[in-house]
Order: sequence, then C-alpha cells, then structure tokens
Amino acid sequence: IDESALLNIILKANVNKQIVPLNKYPAAKRDLSILIQKNVPIADILKLIDDTQEGVLEDVEIFDIYAGKNLPEDKKSVAFHLLFRHKDRTLSTEEINQAMDKIERDLIARWNVEVR
Repeated sequence: IDESALLNIILKANVNKQIVPLNKYPAAKRDLSILIQKNVPIADILKLIDDTQEGVLEDVEIFDIYAGKNLPEDKKSVAFHLLFRHKDRTLSTEEINQAMDKIERDLIARWNVEVR
C-alpha cells in the first residue's frame, strides 16, 4: 500500500468535517415501525419525517426493511430509530409523544401506512 496515497485519501475525507459542540440536554430515542406500499421510496418517507419534526428531531436511522413472507405482496415493513433533542432544553415525555403522534398522523395521511 502506498502510504502517501492513503494519507491523501484520509485528508481529503476529513476536509469538510466540522466540530460541533456537544449538546448538554439529553436525547430521547423512539422506534417507529410502519407497513407501507413497496413503491414508496424510503427517501420520501425520511423527508416527510424530517420535515414534520424540524427543530426537535435530531436524527432518523433505518434499522430494518423487510418485504416477503407474512406480509402482503405489495407492502414492505420499514423500521426507524428516531432521536429527539431540543438544543435549549430537555424535552418532556409529552412533547416527544406529541412529535411521534404527528409523524404517525402525517405518514397515515400521505400514504395510509399501518403503524405497527
């Protein structure tokens, strides 16, 4: 391995990294699992979730996608980890539950998903 080439790759990969201060307020993690039409792009689902909770939703991560046995042929199951955090204060359980309810309502309204 050419060490200088490897070093150049590493340096280029880190050029756009920014140092962000740690948030002093705790995050709350929730899981969401939905049954949705196979033809709905995952990117569209992520965009709707992100747009719905701008400001309190820090991160969305897909942890499972399944289509096959025991599901209708035209459906897929998608599961997400949602990380909620406010930059200026601790979120209450009620605020997190309201955010989750809004996400679920928006997904149902847009694609008639089944929340599992």
